Formats: sequence, C-alpha cells, structure tokens
Amino acid sequence: MYHKFADIINHKQRTIVNSPLIDNEGYYTIDFADLEQKASDPNNKIMLFCSPHNPAGRVWSESELRRVGEICLCHDVLLVSDEIHFDLVRQGVVHRPLAALFPEDNRIITCTAPSKTFNMAGLHMSNIVIQNDDFKKRWNEVAGFAMPSPLGIAAVKAVYDHGEEWLEELKLYLDNNFQFAKEYIEEHLPKVNFVVPAGTYFIWLNMKRLDLSAKELDNIFIKEANVLPEGGTMFGEEGNGYQRLNIACPRSTLEEGLRRIVQAFKS
Repeated sequence: MYHKFADIINHKQRTIVNSPLIDNEGYYTIDFADLEQKASDPNNKIMLFCSPHNPAGRVWSESELRRVGEICLCHDVLLVSDEIHFDLVRQGVVHRPLAALFPEDNRIITCTAPSKTFNMAGLHMSNIVIQNDDFKKRWNEVAGFAMPSPLGIAAVKAVYDHGEEWLEELKLYLDNNFQFAKEYIEEHLPKVNFVVPAGTYFIWLNMKRLDLSAKELDNIFIKEANVLPEGGTMFGEEGNGYQRLNIACPRSTLEEGLRRIVQAFKS
C-alpha cells in the first residue's frame, strides 16, 4: 500500500492492521476472506483503500469493488478510497469510482486530485469528497479548512476544462513507455520481470530471482546505476524483493535510466 498511509497512522498513534494482497506472479488480487475477518473486528474502524492500487497498479473490477464495499459497509467500517491515479489508466481500461457503486450509502469518502494527472503537486490542490454530514463536521474539526491559492484554483479549472486532449496523449505516451520498458528489461535482464499495470505510471519490478537483499538492491540502483527508485519494503514487508520505478518521463530519460540499471546489474 502507498507508504504515506502507514506513516500517518503511526503519527496519529492508531494501529495498522494489514490485509495483504495475493500475488499471482505479479497480478494482485484481494484476499476477501482475510479482509472480512479483519473488518468484522470491532476494533478496526477505517479501511484505507487504494484504487487504482499503488504500487501494484491494479484497476479493480466492478465485482471486486462491490465486494470491498459490501464487506466494509456491512461491518460499519468507514471506507476511504484513495483514487488519486484514477485518470491514469491504460488505453481501453475503465476506472470505476467506488462510491458511485453505492449511491444510497454515504459512508464512503473519496480522495482525488489533479496533481498526478497534470503534474501539479506543487500547487497543493486535492479533493476530499465527504457526503456524510457527521464525517464532514469531524473532518473540519480535526483537519480544518485550508484555503487553496488563487493560482491553484485557476490551474485546476484550466486542466479540468481544457486538459482532456492532453491527457489522452499522455496516456498513449505512458502505454508506449511501459511497452518499451517491458521489452528492454526482458531482453537485457531476463531474471527481472514486471506485469504492465492497468493503472498508475509505476513499474513494480520483481527482482526476487536475483537473490539480493533490499539493501543490496538499493545500493546497486543508487550508488552504481545512479537511479533512484523506491524500495519495495517501503510499501510493506510484502514488497521485499521489489522496486518501484516511475516511467512518467520522456522516452530518452527512461531509456538512459534503464541502460544504467542494466549496466549496473550486469557488472
């Protein structure tokens, strides 16, 4: 799961309860039996759900989303759906907002932002959609209201009103970058593999067959290849042996980064 969630939970002195995904050779699914067991525990109050998933890149199907919603709502677990990568799916893939599948229930909070889609993180603009009045009151008490900057408001309006054509071009570029990276790695590092994700712009590199520790992998990437990925254990122990690599960049940058990585591991 996105590592900042764990940081915030610990900072707020709450308890993390993990429900690990099932790894089917790089294609991840939800362990619904485990999720239901943990949702049924009255001590577990909130589920933070990542859709599309970061770092695995899954775009959940409608049936998977419905099952997650049914389990949480049945056990009165507040469901917070992080959908920040919702625009960034592969050509032909459809993202379904979780809350839209439960229009009669207001116990789902949706988080989105233009920051990933349009590279606007520096403007500090995001959207927290809270339909429940009690939750909204509690949010205002705890978080307060941060007035966005006029520049941020103008930028968000501009990209949402006029950015669709640009976004479609971006998605095609990302699709091609993924394909290029897949072919490059298969040719030059056959022991390393990844599944092209249905969403996000991250490669979730499976490097377990190299039989290297997380520290050894980091050292080769950072000190020898001079490429800074994010180590898999940052996202939980289930990420041991993985590295997350951002491919939302010009092809020339991606190619240079992959060349360095291959050279470093071959040497």
